[in-house]
Amino acid sequence: MLEFGLPISTTVSATLFVTIVAIVILAAPSLGPAIAVLAALAFDGASIVLVRLPHVTVSTFWVNALGSVLAIAGLSWVVIRLVFSPGPIDRHRIVGAVVLYLNIALLFTAFYRLIWELWPGSFTGMPADFGVKKASGDLMYFSMATLTTVGYGDIAPVHPLARSLANLEGLLGQLYPAIILARVVGLYVGRPPR
Repeated sequence: MLEFGLPISTTVSATLFVTIVAIVILAAPSLGPAIAVLAALAFDGASIVLVRLPHVTVSTFWVNALGSVLAIAGLSWVVIRLVFSPGPIDRHRIVGAVVLYLNIALLFTAFYRLIWELWPGSFTGMPADFGVKKASGDLMYFSMATLTTVGYGDIAPVHPLARSLANLEGLLGQLYPAIILARVVGLYVGRPPR
């Protein structure tokens, strides 16, 4: 099956990983969050290696999903602490709030991928024999379409758990910009000029 998208070399992936680690260490408000994020990223990296081994079990997919969730949650934790820490609201905090919104899509992508691995056929528009890269890309696309409530309908959840998660993601996709992001932008616009 032909896969679309940009191929990423191992060198580019490693460089991106090192860059993320450096940014986390520099941006973390204290050593605790930085250590938590680095541990989560290491766990996620190890779980990615496990999934590519020849004898993959159901528990391997659980470990991979847990690794992804921990890495996304850890990075989000650092961003949350920076965005909502005391101090004046600036454009960097607004960008951080947008990053948190996009992290919601990444988090749900990890959950959707676990569902797809455990119950093939849980999404229409995705054959059960997709490769891992193709499935991850399509589920990320589905997650972004659900979060932004665009809902093209080319991929749709069929499994009850996938449908429930899609409903929750759509709800978060509406409430987060309306409440959190609007509040942060409102504080930025309402600040006194310097």
